Parts: sequence; C-alpha cells; structure tokens
Amino acid sequence: RAPCRGVGLWRVYEHDAVGQNFRLPEMLAAVGCAAAEMLPVMIERKKAIHSWYETGFAARKELQGIQLQKAADGDSPVWWITAALLPDGISGETVGMRLMKDYPDIEIRPGFFPLNIMGIFRSPAVKSCPNSERLYHGLVCLPSSNQLTKPDIERVCDALADALSAVKVELAAQSK
Repeated sequence: RAPCRGVGLWRVYEHDAVGQNFRLPEMLAAVGCAAAEMLPVMIERKKAIHSWYETGFAARKELQGIQLQKAADGDSPVWWITAALLPDGISGETVGMRLMKDYPDIEIRPGFFPLNIMGIFRSPAVKSCPNSERLYHGLVCLPSSNQLTKPDIERVCDALADALSAVKVELAAQSK
C-alpha cells in the first residue's frame, strides 16, 4: 500500500519506490476470470453512469463551469471513473473536503498525484508537467461504482453543486 499524503478523507497516494505490483494469488485470478464474463454489462453500466453525470451537470447552473471527461468522435470509452475538472482557481481538495463534510456518505477523490512531483522521480532531468499539476489540483473523481443508481448520481450532483457554491462564497469573502 502506498503511503498517504494529505489529511482525513482526502487521500493522495504517493509511491516511494519504483516497482511492480504482481500480488495476484490464484484465487483472485479465478475471481477475476469469472468477473470478466460480466465485462460487457459493466461497460454499458459505466456508460450509463457517465451519461447520468452529463445530464445532472447540464441541469445545474452551479456545475456549468465544470468539465467532464469527453470521448473523441469514433472512441468507445470505458468510463472506469468519472472525473470532473473544476474551474481555474477552485481547488479540488477544498471542494472535495467541503462536500464530504456536508455529505459524509459521499466520497469523492482527488486526481492522481503527478509523477514529476513524487520524490522517487525527482532529479535535475525531470521537467515540470503543468498540465498534470493543473489536473491534480483541480480534478475531482466522482463516485462511479457500478452499483450507483440514477437517483444516487442526482444526489452527488446536488452535493457537488452545494459544495462548489459554498467554496465560491468563501473565496469571494476572502478576496474582500
């Protein structure tokens, strides 16, 4: 398990060594093979969940400035997780912590920690990756379990709209 950076529920996993993670006992491999039979059903379910998020975001003016992942023409994505990029100047961590404080049964997560910032990759040869750093600071990964229902997604959208609005109010008050 990778060490955690951050506090409370906002977990950021930073690896401290380069290596492989091949811990897959035969029993887990058998379970994985059996689960693979459901892959087409799971892919369709993930597409439905992503579509519900698109509809939920479009229906809420508070969420209009947020960018959801999009597929390019001709792509057939498997939406493993639905990620949302917040507007510039809005921290994913701030919005995420606010949401989980006000709605403790909803967990959203940060984007992945940029490799160029991890200690194991620090060297004079490593260059800045502004795009990955922007994504890390402004991205939130929304609940995407295949068990979610459309009302669950509606509730997540409402919670995100509430949290984003509260954070914008706090930022406006701080700038005065």
